[in-house]
Amino acid sequence: MYKQLAKDTLTYGLGDLIIKLISFLLFPIFTSLLSVSDFGVLELGLTLAGLIGIFANFGMSNSIQRFYHEEGNSELDKKDYVSTGMFVILLVSTILLFVSFLSIFLLSDSFIGEFGLTKIVLILIVLSFLPYQIIKYSLDVLRLHFKAKSFIIVTGLQNLLTLIVGILFLKYFGSDILYFFYGYVLSLLLVAPISIIYIKKDLHFSFNKEKYKILVDYGYPLLYMGFAFWLFGSIDRWMLSYLSTTTEVGYYSVGFKIGMVVNFVTMSFGQAFSPLVIKWKNEYKDTFLTNISKVFTSYLSVLIILGVALSLFSKEIISMITPESYWESSKTVSYIVFGLVFNGTMQLTGVGISLAKETKYFNYYAWLTAFVNIVLNYFLIIELQSVGAAIATMISYGLLSVLLMRKSNKYYKFPWEYKKIAYLLLLSAISIFLSHNFNLIDSLSFPIILKISIIVISFISIFLFNIIDYKIVKKIIFQGF
Repeated sequence: MYKQLAKDTLTYGLGDLIIKLISFLLFPIFTSLLSVSDFGVLELGLTLAGLIGIFANFGMSNSIQRFYHEEGNSELDKKDYVSTGMFVILLVSTILLFVSFLSIFLLSDSFIGEFGLTKIVLILIVLSFLPYQIIKYSLDVLRLHFKAKSFIIVTGLQNLLTLIVGILFLKYFGSDILYFFYGYVLSLLLVAPISIIYIKKDLHFSFNKEKYKILVDYGYPLLYMGFAFWLFGSIDRWMLSYLSTTTEVGYYSVGFKIGMVVNFVTMSFGQAFSPLVIKWKNEYKDTFLTNISKVFTSYLSVLIILGVALSLFSKEIISMITPESYWESSKTVSYIVFGLVFNGTMQLTGVGISLAKETKYFNYYAWLTAFVNIVLNYFLIIELQSVGAAIATMISYGLLSVLLMRKSNKYYKFPWEYKKIAYLLLLSAISIFLSHNFNLIDSLSFPIILKISIIVISFISIFLFNIIDYKIVKKIIFQGF
């Protein structure tokens, strides 16, 4: 069980690492072509594309993950699920295209201009969400077949092509985000047909009403949850733009780019973990709850150590990959990083709710924390600008993960290792405090050896205090991948 999780996580992780490394190397070129303010406007456009995409997907990604491997499904049932899910996405996306174009026509140029956007950019954003959703859904299906290599090829094409073509358009047509979005749409249109080819064996021209009802009933409530997640994952940028400046949006967004290293780990883990949960539940009935708890503690330990390292070296990392005008972004990194750590834990803290098919609670709690996040953003942005937005995000993600953990325990009594979790949270708090004070020093020459020592001590302490279950590590190492 641990071997399969470790193998899939490693495969997804190594592939994603190569993609992220290339993106990392290209990022300095990207930031050299855009001002901090323009980068902030670009991020606003991408978050808007994400919002439309939530409704276009209509919860099908979650639904197909939940029911594809349901016990008793025949190969035909699986094809029906995948084909019906794709049909729903195409239908909803077509409707959204018309609604979005009408909305753009009705919006005034002055209102759009307040956020640094134009109607042409908005049109390009709308044109991007259909091919993006086709690619996303295809990737979800590849994960269900545990085809990590195919997944890496498609996601690599998507991520690298959009970035490389975007850079080329900015360089040769002009440093205007409009040209980036031309390249963005073109890249997605090229990759979408390729992604469909990879899952063609799962598709047939059939619409199953029974499967449609199952998929929609499960996925539709997650729409509201997805919108709530968008609110406290993206509304901070829009509130920053409104209450402060697009430059502060740029600082905050660069901080998130550093935090994406955490997302790399959580996504690699999630891509391996989510298809295995139902399988584990059926195969390891007696030890399932305990195993999930131990995996959570080990997983959180890895994320915390990574968060400590990124927080302490945030200034050095940003100075390496961006022009000096971007360096103030380092003040946001520690809060964003640990916010993303808490966000990554939700695929485990909420597993009991998913298994119980009580997805309405994802919706309830997501909206509750979205409201908390908006309130926190309002007051903290006024006082602390981009740092305030980062703090609000960290608190919101932490609150949501705690709420999901409590509700999961109502359906499945997971023996969470609370004392170990508390110690890991203490490490997080110490790291944030130290990072904040290091960033106050106006120098890049702060003793590197001290920062490395703190990271090493944190790492050793996790094993010294038996935070990670040594038996799990031993199984992974000696049973092989």
